[in-house]
Order: sequence, then C-alpha cells, then structure tokens
Amino acid sequence: MKIRENGREIPVDVYAIYWDNGVRIYSVIPYEGYEGLISISENESVVVDNNINKFIIRKSDYENDIIIHEAADKDGLIYKLIDHDAEAMIEFKRRLVDYE
Repeated sequence: MKIRENGREIPVDVYAIYWDNGVRIYSVIPYEGYEGLISISENESVVVDNNINKFIIRKSDYENDIIIHEAADKDGLIYKLIDHDAEAMIEFKRRLVDYE
C-alpha cells in the first residue's frame, strides 16, 4: 500500500494501518534512511495504491484492530520500529526482501 502525504510529491509505503477516534492512521517510513515509523492520518494524505496483499489483521497492545505488514509482525517488530530502534529497522529491511 502507498500513500502520498499532502504537500509532498513522492508516495511512501504503508506498513501498518490503525484507527484513532475513528480516523484511519498509516504508519510509514517517511524517507530512505529514517530509522523508524511515523504516523500520518487519512486527513493528511491520499491513498495512491490500496494493495494490502501482504498484510494481516492483529490486535494491538491496546486491543484495537491493526492491519500490519507481515514483515513487521513477528517478535513485536512493529513496536520497535515505532520506537525508532535502528537495529529493528535493519531487521525489518532484511525481512522485506523476503516478501518481494
């Protein structure tokens, strides 16, 4: 899945989708070299590719639904990426190669 943030030209890949007070939130790597995920709301972006073939539905730590890329699912990697763990990003990129 890809979105383009309002005011930017280059789309980014989405690695998780969740809802906060009814607003859809996308977790993305904003640019190459960034060591974590940031959140962008549906109000601040437009979907340019809605393919979620490699995503699964899970419950978050807060028992809310989260749609997450399979590469970020195992071992709670998604939460390490949210915390901007540099080693987690290296592992995530390694896993992504397996999903291509």
